[in-house]
Amino acid sequence: MQAAARQVLPATVYDYFMGTTEEGLTHTRNTSAFQQWSLIPKRLQGVQHPSTSVKVFGQEYSIPFGAAPVGMQQLFHSDGEYATTQACAYQGAPCILSTVSNIAYAKATKDAKIKPWFQLYPTDNFEVTKALVQKAEEAGAEVIVLTVDVPVLGKRKHNARGLLNTPEFAHLRFGNLDGLLQQRDNIHDSCLNWDQLAMLQEISSAKIVVKGILHPEDALQCLNMNIEGIIISNHGGRQMESNYSSIEALAAIKPQMPDEFPLFIDGGIRSATDVLKALLLGAKMVFLGRPICYGLAVGGMAGVMHLLELIKTDLTRNMQLMGIQDIGNRDPTQIIKTK
Repeated sequence: MQAAARQVLPATVYDYFMGTTEEGLTHTRNTSAFQQWSLIPKRLQGVQHPSTSVKVFGQEYSIPFGAAPVGMQQLFHSDGEYATTQACAYQGAPCILSTVSNIAYAKATKDAKIKPWFQLYPTDNFEVTKALVQKAEEAGAEVIVLTVDVPVLGKRKHNARGLLNTPEFAHLRFGNLDGLLQQRDNIHDSCLNWDQLAMLQEISSAKIVVKGILHPEDALQCLNMNIEGIIISNHGGRQMESNYSSIEALAAIKPQMPDEFPLFIDGGIRSATDVLKALLLGAKMVFLGRPICYGLAVGGMAGVMHLLELIKTDLTRNMQLMGIQDIGNRDPTQIIKTK
């Protein structure tokens, strides 16, 4: 699907969404680090119909993986976020829509049977941030995903500004920000701190998930503040050249947290085997960024649905080979670090 997406997308768009910070070491580490862990099957388990469903925040999902928040999805297909939302709802997959979606949350999710979570970039104008949250909640968002790893933009070789200034894409808008963000406002807030997270808790009736956590101490701080969950993420290697992968961070954070506390992850997941490894290491659900865009570019809603179905089929097969009946009941003895 990546190869097919490269064929159909303009080179400028493909380079943008495949782009990384600096030399791309973190992005490469995200994918290669999965090879550090090996899976250990259990035999004679008689797994005929394995269950891939998982329940999170009272919502039942048919599969434990779905769409990470990726902005400006109309760059990849004219149906943009609407196609992604519908595909995930049809497949019973989790979905997160970005603050910088081209199609506003309310419009992109109007027909969705499963409402996506809303990813929030906290602007440097709290009234704008507050309005974004209120609009998303009014449209049905029950989970707000606060992204905390972009106080400033990372050093990227390819950015969106140049794309949006071209005649081909000049018509695209940030639907959630229309009428809210003024020229003096900044979509990113370099002063973002724990006090502002507490302010978000005060104004929101939704569950709060913090995205961009890598350090165990930050995870524990979220726990102490009664945050409902965290997404372990390095922004797909687009923010900082840390050379520290999401899956390594998951392995470090999980032992520090109560078993019932929801940990989610994105970054570097490219197969059902990667999904399974993340789940066995303690993730409740897994989110895909670039792969969703491959499917969207190739076939819109149908392309995203096909991508999700392919991974579900492979995950089901791997569960049978591993002797896992229920994906929600992980056995940490079935994964070991070997490199």
